[in-house]
Amino acid sequence: MRSSRRRLGRAGLLTAMLVLLSTQVVLGANPPKGSHGQETDASTVVSSVTYSLAVKGICAHAMLFEQRHPIGTRLGALAVAGDIRASTHGRLEIVAALPIVPVQRARVGRWLALEQRLADSYARTYVHVYGLIAEPRTPQQTARGARRLAVLMRAPDRIRQAAARREQQLRVPDCTGG
Repeated sequence: MRSSRRRLGRAGLLTAMLVLLSTQVVLGANPPKGSHGQETDASTVVSSVTYSLAVKGICAHAMLFEQRHPIGTRLGALAVAGDIRASTHGRLEIVAALPIVPVQRARVGRWLALEQRLADSYARTYVHVYGLIAEPRTPQQTARGARRLAVLMRAPDRIRQAAARREQQLRVPDCTGG
């Protein structure tokens, strides 16, 4: 699992940096000027457009979990949940390392926190759904189980909606794969 995260990390970071650099060249970005007109470090040149493109390079086509896991056991459900958290966390670490437009720093921070909370919600829901399906049932328990399943499937909705609003504001894709 670590080697796949390293590959994702290196490839994702490389993609992000190439997007940032190529966008600046294509758009003809001038070196930034400091408060007294002196040039600043060119690596700090970033706009909301280049940030958005870099995040898209990292998060586009993200999968909710990246490893194969046995299904049908609680241990398998816990492994999937751990992979959901780890896969999202790996992508978010790469995104967090990108340069950010200073005025967007707080908004990006809130979005990253929402994405991690959303991944955690998906992971918890997966384990709860497994538990609901695996428990023995009478006909009445089956009816209650169906109602509980409907509630469980909507559990991540509020966080997903909040994350979607941030994604729209920042013009970035979902990074959880959910």
